[in-house]
Amino acid sequence: MDTARQQLMEQEGRLQAINNAAQDAIVVLDGRGTVQFWNPAAEAIFGYTEQEMVGHDLHALLAAPEQAAISRPALEHFRVTGQGPIVGQVVELEAVHKSGHGVPIELSVSGFRHQGNWYSVGIARDISERKKSACDLSIALRGYRMLSRCNQTLIQARDRTGLLNDMCQTITQLGSYELAWIGVLESEPEKVIKPVAVSGPGADSLYHTPVYWDDSSLGQGVSGRAARTGKIQHVADAQQDPLLSPWLKLLHELDIRSIIALPLKLPAGGTFGVLTILTERPDAFSADEISLLEELSNDLSFGLNNLQTREERDHYQQQHLSTVENLKESLIGTIKAFSLALEKRDPYTAGHQNRVAELAAAIAEEMGLSEDRIEGIQLGATIHDIGKISVPSEILNRPGKLTPAEFEIIKSHSQIGFDIVSDIRFPWPVAKMILQHHERMDGSGYPQGLKGDEIILEARILAVADVVEAINAHRPYRPAIGLETALQEIESHRGTHYDPAVVDACLRLFRETGYQLPCQ
Repeated sequence: MDTARQQLMEQEGRLQAINNAAQDAIVVLDGRGTVQFWNPAAEAIFGYTEQEMVGHDLHALLAAPEQAAISRPALEHFRVTGQGPIVGQVVELEAVHKSGHGVPIELSVSGFRHQGNWYSVGIARDISERKKSACDLSIALRGYRMLSRCNQTLIQARDRTGLLNDMCQTITQLGSYELAWIGVLESEPEKVIKPVAVSGPGADSLYHTPVYWDDSSLGQGVSGRAARTGKIQHVADAQQDPLLSPWLKLLHELDIRSIIALPLKLPAGGTFGVLTILTERPDAFSADEISLLEELSNDLSFGLNNLQTREERDHYQQQHLSTVENLKESLIGTIKAFSLALEKRDPYTAGHQNRVAELAAAIAEEMGLSEDRIEGIQLGATIHDIGKISVPSEILNRPGKLTPAEFEIIKSHSQIGFDIVSDIRFPWPVAKMILQHHERMDGSGYPQGLKGDEIILEARILAVADVVEAINAHRPYRPAIGLETALQEIESHRGTHYDPAVVDACLRLFRETGYQLPCQ
């Protein structure tokens, strides 16, 4: 065998090895769109063997009908000129797998001329995983927005009916689910789940659809099982689940495929209601999505129980509070209830509030303020971070650095805290303390950029106590930095960030009187 022929065979062998090892589909077409070459990766991606494709029209087998119609005139133009709308481009489109399902691909096309005829080479990459990751990320971001808005709805709620309707609307609008409904469990005369709030197209039909939580066939639905077991229930394809046959007609009418039902629980145990979410997407609820919805249902349960407690407390106040002293005691109880509510959700923040409250009261006493004013400062400081109840727990306890968007969510807690307590008639400026405790003397603070005496004295005291405790204390995202560093911070920014009189009083406490921060 001559050297040239041997080299040619070796070169062909290398090309074949490269072709077989390629992860991307490599396809060669003649000018009429007939397949001339089809590598193993193309078979893996599209399902057709080389024997099934070579000599056949590619677009007739792989292109969707609308794409095939567009490609015919483009092919004729390419056959004559070697040019086309996607030649030399990288495009994303969906091909049709041999089994019939769509395959998203990234396709690059180039042309070459051989023996007077134009041929095209297409290199296609399966981007299903990339598309899925992008979709999962989109769903996750949408879910966090929904959770944040639902938490704001919870803390601003004033009555049960409005809360339930607002929650369902938020779930369907921000969560992009077709339907959401909340039902309460009734035991007499039958174990019925009574809808009390519904949102989404076809919502009215749910009010007339019997749903039970007993052991009958009408109690085997997703909501019934969640109510009976006290555990989350979901189905990937409701139209194929035999247990849901009593509701099959309605599911078809509403085009519902996936359903999840989450029990709403009492503080002492037991289930009092169910949150049910329905969507037209099959197999819609991933593990991460279920986890997020579980947090939402837990927050809703907590909010409803708190709302009931508040309604009962308000009723009691109307019946029994008749003096100013009784009203004052009730307001103190409200503050403690708010602090307890936050402690249940974020123990770090609650402990921080209590320590800041003690330090703020000590500073106020050192400055010679009246007992009543000191009491107001201490109680206001006890809930100065109540607005953080609207911040998702995964952001509050994040060990790493927050993104700018996440930090903006954190910064909103001052305004949200103000909104929560602004309607409560405290005998002290508690709402302004909460709103202004991140303002700074030079106007560099937030949320309003107030300066000097525009900031009330109570908030200026709270600002110093807040910074000292935060720097000194351990946090989930960093170890404690130390008291001396905290004191250096307020001393170095005396008059710019912090009120000089407040800083001086705080420094005297620690350096002259031997004051010590409460243990964490």
